[in-house]
Amino acid sequence: MKFHLNHVIGETHLTFEELSTLLTQIVACLNSRPLTAPNDNSDNFVLTPAHFLIGDILVTPPDDSNANFSVSYSSRWMLVKNTHQGFWKAWSRDYLSSMQSREKWAVQSPNLRPNDVVVPER
Repeated sequence: MKFHLNHVIGETHLTFEELSTLLTQIVACLNSRPLTAPNDNSDNFVLTPAHFLIGDILVTPPDDSNANFSVSYSSRWMLVKNTHQGFWKAWSRDYLSSMQSREKWAVQSPNLRPNDVVVPER
């Protein structure tokens, strides 16, 4: 997580409130990821770390992009939102790819020797 956070923030100087907001959003994203694969039931219930922390799912506030804020406030908020989105893209890309099983390398098999009989699979 620290690697992706440092990569996304880079040389950007965030205020305490901006960094606190960004970290809160990141924690909410990480605690909202499913711990189990979703099933095909109609209830759509997926167990997340938030269920263990607060006993329920995390609910994000609605995005109020149309509100009339001052230019400096709006641009700083967009900076925090874009940083959060960049973190989520980088982290989910790396995290999800590391969680996928790679059967090609997960199964040990002996090396082939001359005169071994090989049966190709489809």
